[in-house]
Amino acid sequence: MNRKTPLIVGGALLALCLVVGVVALVIWRTASGLTQPATDAGDRFMQSLKGADYAGAYALMAPALQRKMGDAHGLQVMIESNRAQPTQWTFTQRRVSGILGRVRGTATFAAGGAGAVSLDLAKSSDGWQITGFDLTPQY
Repeated sequence: MNRKTPLIVGGALLALCLVVGVVALVIWRTASGLTQPATDAGDRFMQSLKGADYAGAYALMAPALQRKMGDAHGLQVMIESNRAQPTQWTFTQRRVSGILGRVRGTATFAAGGAGAVSLDLAKSSDGWQITGFDLTPQY
């Protein structure tokens, strides 16, 4: 065995690791770029709920969900009766497929306790809108 062989093999392995790392970074950045607008819309919705801005949260909903809620007061009643006003949240799963998206994660609620959050979204000409949500406190 030549004394240079281990150096050549080590160099080749290092180059391979660099290529794999760059490819993984490109894939991650591309996927993140696709999901970020939907995630941002989800954050705006959650921020509105956190601030008890039910009219603002209602405005971020798709028309079909707005009809289901009735009005901003209907949303308020639902959130308050379920003790589901969020104070903090983290989206750990993000998925976008065409014009549909979903973000999921965990949340802490004003009434105390933690739980799960899941938001369904759809892209429209007005941007991403909330088409469904599940805020599940676990007390």
